[in-house]
Amino acid sequence: MRRLLSAFSLVLPSAAFAQDYLSPERFAALTVGNALCYSLQADGSCGWVELYDGDPGPQITLHLATILPSGDIAVIAQEATWVGDAMCIRDGDFGIFGLDFAAPPYFRFDLQGLVPQPPEAVQAIIDELAPSIAPKTCFRFAPDPARPGGYVQHIFADGTRRDGEDAITLAPLSQGSVLLAGP
Repeated sequence: MRRLLSAFSLVLPSAAFAQDYLSPERFAALTVGNALCYSLQADGSCGWVELYDGDPGPQITLHLATILPSGDIAVIAQEATWVGDAMCIRDGDFGIFGLDFAAPPYFRFDLQGLVPQPPEAVQAIIDELAPSIAPKTCFRFAPDPARPGGYVQHIFADGTRRDGEDAITLAPLSQGSVLLAGP
């Protein structure tokens, strides 16, 4: 699940993929008034959304919201660390420190209506994600040359860029919430 972000030490991705990656300061300026909507659907819903604290780092906090197969919204609280222009997750627990549920289908940017889950539920989500997340995973963000005003997320594991990228659309925090697409 490439949605998860937190902190650890790593070797930075190769310069062979030189691109206009956002610096922590540019990323913070972007996220101070916007959530990041991934996998925008035709109906305006997001496959998942990330809400950041707007701090340029090096340590940042985010909330990732997605709809579970059960139909509930899971809101995962995480910590991430900037290493250069890469946002990295630490191995092991992926920086996850909280899990809340919310009523579907809207994720509210003010985080109201969340139901905290116990520590065993947090550990269960970590255990569930562990097989799908490569060691030393980092993310870099860049303007999308194909979509003016859009952005893309590039994924690196162990310093190597992975195939594919995730398209990001900005969801202004002033709209109050975002509709999440079902699994």
